[in-house]
Amino acid sequence: MPMVIAFSAGTFLFPVGGARLSTVLLLAAFLTLAVARRDHRPAVAAVAWLVGFELLFEATRRPDGWHAVVLIGVAGVGIAALARKGIAPSPLLMAATLALWAVWLATGFHVNQHTMVGFQPGAEAFNEGAKTLWGAAYLVPLLLALRRGRVQSRSPKLRLLRPAERP
Repeated sequence: MPMVIAFSAGTFLFPVGGARLSTVLLLAAFLTLAVARRDHRPAVAAVAWLVGFELLFEATRRPDGWHAVVLIGVAGVGIAALARKGIAPSPLLMAATLALWAVWLATGFHVNQHTMVGFQPGAEAFNEGAKTLWGAAYLVPLLLALRRGRVQSRSPKLRLLRPAERP
């Protein structure tokens, strides 16, 4: 008897507990870079990307006065603190992200759910585009610095001690 595997667009777009495939892949890219370089900064940049995106998303979705101001303020302080540590997004890619966000807002800011009920392909393109551009704004500077040889690990390198060196 042949086995049938059901695979829907929702399974492809939201493969892990409601998280978008693009989010999972971009997070994997950040973590791969962090592990490969033995450097914590790509992992911290991934957190900055995800937290920043979600804060602005919530502030946009529920712009009820102080709620939005607090969320945007927290994001601003966090971004400034990280920039002082050398983790800063590309200004050009962030500008592109915010421009796309503005278009998404102008079209109604519809957000598709993993249930695929009321799915709107255009809204999904805006959501995917904004989140991916925002992530790229953090990832691209790290990759460019790596390519130029300017990324030095700030994390201590692991070194195995020989038996004679052990305390």
